[in-house]
Amino acid sequence: AHEPLCCNVNGPRALPLIIESMVYGYDDGLAVVYYGPFEAHATLPAGTAVTLTAETEYPFEDEVRVTVQPAAAADFPLFFRIPGWCADVTLTVNGQAVDTALTPGTYARVQRTWQPGDRVVINLHAPIVLEKLPVNFRISVDASGCWSLVSAGPWTSCSKDRSNSVVTFRHGYF
Repeated sequence: AHEPLCCNVNGPRALPLIIESMVYGYDDGLAVVYYGPFEAHATLPAGTAVTLTAETEYPFEDEVRVTVQPAAAADFPLFFRIPGWCADVTLTVNGQAVDTALTPGTYARVQRTWQPGDRVVINLHAPIVLEKLPVNFRISVDASGCWSLVSAGPWTSCSKDRSNSVVTFRHGYF
């Protein structure tokens, strides 16, 4: 029997699952879990059909624009995931700031009577973070030396630091 290589097939196989899981029903409303361009159709527990359409180049830009299209005006919550790495986030509805908690690692809840065409704009500022991993941090079989990590929002890159330079940064020494 043929057994496909694990990583070669599981990586691409996961992409449709992420896209399928971008919006979930939650607490009589909808939760936006992942960010990217999408169009999601749902029926709320109260029976109202709702379409959410996101326009964005995220993660290549910080702004995500979501248009809410209930079949008729409807009162329900929308939840937006605030990534744990997010240093600064803003959320507006129809250009007005929303009074809700915008805590990294949680979901922002926006409860209101949604009208067809309402527009939510969420900005997820992605700071650039540099970290030096400890010498004993195991990344691979050959983990000798120091490793440096650079991340910007959801993007992370790691490489072996062959220089002995020391640069002071807010997250440690390089």
